Amino acid sequence: MKIIYVLDKNNGVLFNHRRQSKDASLIENIVSKVKQENGTLYVSDYSRELFEGTDVSIQSLAEFNLSVSKENDFVFVENEDIQLHDFKGEVDYYFYKWPSVYPSDKKLELPLNDVEVVQKEQFKGNSHDEIYLEIWRRK
Repeated sequence: MKIIYVLDKNNGVLFNHRRQSKDASLIENIVSKVKQENGTLYVSDYSRELFEGTDVSIQSLAEFNLSVSKENDFVFVENEDIQLHDFKGEVDYYFYKWPSVYPSDKKLELPLNDVEVVQKEQFKGNSHDEIYLEIWRRK
């Protein structure tokens, strides 16, 4: 299973219950990763609008069942959290980051325990000159 987060430089996720920013190139990159794995993308109702019109399989996060998750399931975490404390399966964390700082009232606490960085990428976004992707794997 892969968990996707979009973060600013200070690991901010949301401000006043809204996303800090959205970038079309970032969404295209996520869609590409899901398609490469022939996967399913689970999103909250709030996040669904970001992926409408793409040709990727989208399911409601409300229907996601952690106990039967598959290796090619992608979970986009934005306004709703997913609890992984007791999950023993393999997890890859996809952290999309930009070097800007925005106001935020929801932050992701990093670093995570028992993880290692397995891949790094950089690409140009539409609203950000640089977007970084770090993929962390739980050991």
